[in-house]
Amino acid sequence: MIIESDDEALKKLPIKDRCDAVGDLLMFLTKAVKSGYDVNIDNPKCIIVRKEIEMELTKNQIAIMKHTISGSNRNWFGTSFNCQDSEDFEKLVDAGLATKEAPPSWMGDDVIYRLTDKGRKLIK
Repeated sequence: MIIESDDEALKKLPIKDRCDAVGDLLMFLTKAVKSGYDVNIDNPKCIIVRKEIEMELTKNQIAIMKHTISGSNRNWFGTSFNCQDSEDFEKLVDAGLATKEAPPSWMGDDVIYRLTDKGRKLIK
């Protein structure tokens, strides 16, 4: 299991030793949440712990977030790197409101963005 964090203090914790038991992992995650960290467990092999980032959304960020979830089962936005939409989405990723991934080979886009639960709740 991989545990990532953007906090230097959390990176220094002996996570490997502490996460041998499920109870230790749950204690670590509980402590992180109580300390104001956002814990993302979308992938069971990777837990991401980040400090909450507050940001004011721009008009374009709101528009691309709405477009990302514009269909009943839709949650994706494909675009090229180094364009305004990509730059705006990178800020959303940093804030924990979106994720990014490589697109399928048949798509012409450079990157696919998806809203996290937090991003979906914010925009609805």
